[in-house]
Amino acid sequence: MRAQEIVGHNISVCREAKGLTLEELAECCNLDHVQLRNVEQGNGSLVVDEFFLVAQMLDSRPEDLLLGE
Repeated sequence: MRAQEIVGHNISVCREAKGLTLEELAECCNLDHVQLRNVEQGNGSLVVDEFFLVAQMLDSRPEDLLLGE
């Protein structure tokens, strides 16, 4: 699995565990839901600030999103 796919998968798992929809997380992070969907599918990326904000909104450590929990 590529790094983008791992990060996207981990974001998706954490988001679902928190009971958030993709649209809700995107709105909290001021991201377009299509962009976030692409990230979760491993077909997009986030800039560093966006990545850290997503981690914060998911109550996750950034390294957990990078490596998995």
